[in-house]
Amino acid sequence: MPRACVQEDVFMSTVRVLRVLLEFPGHALEVARMPNILKQWEGIAQIILRKIDMEQKYIARLEGGASTFLHAHAYTNQSTNKQALTP
Repeated sequence: MPRACVQEDVFMSTVRVLRVLLEFPGHALEVARMPNILKQWEGIAQIILRKIDMEQKYIARLEGGASTFLHAHAYTNQSTNKQALTP
């Protein structure tokens, strides 16, 4: 199994556990009284936010590169067609 799939499985399992832990207000209050747990969760949240930000930037770069590639490809085709028509 690829590493990304394993990481995603671990992440989704963690989310399910957190949902169960925080489903009831009493559970959320108990967790709120545990500063070490909250610090760890805040650290995890920061890592996830950074990962999301990096992936959004990567996707934007790919999309920008794709439009540049398509533009260059169309320009190349136009140039090639003009050269083929000239004697």
